[in-house]
Amino acid sequence: MDMTPIWQWRASSAKTHQRKAWWLVGFLLVVVGIVIWGLAQGDWMVSIAFLVVGGMYLFYQFNHSTATTVVATLDGIIIDQRGLLWESIEGYYFLYGPSKQQLHLLLSGGTELVLQMGEYPPDWFRTRLSEQSIAEVQHTDSFVDVLLRFFYL
Repeated sequence: MDMTPIWQWRASSAKTHQRKAWWLVGFLLVVVGIVIWGLAQGDWMVSIAFLVVGGMYLFYQFNHSTATTVVATLDGIIIDQRGLLWESIEGYYFLYGPSKQQLHLLLSGGTELVLQMGEYPPDWFRTRLSEQSIAEVQHTDSFVDVLLRFFYL
C-alpha cells in the first residue's frame, strides 16, 4: 500500500451524547424498577442481568469516545494504522444533522464502516471520494435506526 498521504482528518471514534440529568434519572429508575420487580418475583437472574447490562451501558456511554486519525493515500484509507483499499469501498452516504455527523462507507461483503466527520462538511468528503470514483448512494433509515437516534443510543 502506497503510504503517501493525499488528505486526512481527525475526529472522535464515536459521537458523545451530552445526556441531561433527567435522562440519567429516568434510566436509573427503569433499571432499579426492573431489578426490584425481578427480586419481588423471585427471579434473581433478571435482576442480575439488568444490573450488569445497565452498568455496562453507563460505563460505555461515559468512557468510550477516543480520537481517530483517518489518512487517505493513493491506494486506500488508513484508520488508526489499519488499511482499507479504495477498491473495497462500494459506496458511501451521510447521516448528519444537529446531533450526528457521520460518513458511512459501504464495503464489499455487505459490511459498513462508520466514521465521524469532525469539523468537515459533507461536500468536503464528496469531492475527495469522487476523485476515487466512489459514488454516493441513497439511504433511508430503518425504524430501528430512527428509534436508536431518538433515544440517543
